[in-house]
Amino acid sequence: MLRLVAQGLTDAQVAEQLNLGRLFGSDIALRGGVAPVRAYLPELLAEVLAGRLDPSAVLDVTIDLDGVPAGYAAMDQRTAMKVMVHP
Repeated sequence: MLRLVAQGLTDAQVAEQLNLGRLFGSDIALRGGVAPVRAYLPELLAEVLAGRLDPSAVLDVTIDLDGVPAGYAAMDQRTAMKVMVHP
């Protein structure tokens, strides 16, 4: 099974990159879902805190507590994938 992940893209950007006619004509199934993030969080957090895993590919903006509204706006406008809040 091939798994395609479209992380941080808008629905329109994903639709531009998929050839739905080819998928349909080739009898290829396409499904989507939500990742069970909470199941992986304890193990991944321990790896990040120990310095063995670099989250910078996902956490692309760092803000302070006063910047939280701007962080939400950046994710909503798709200019940031995930925002890290440093108190």
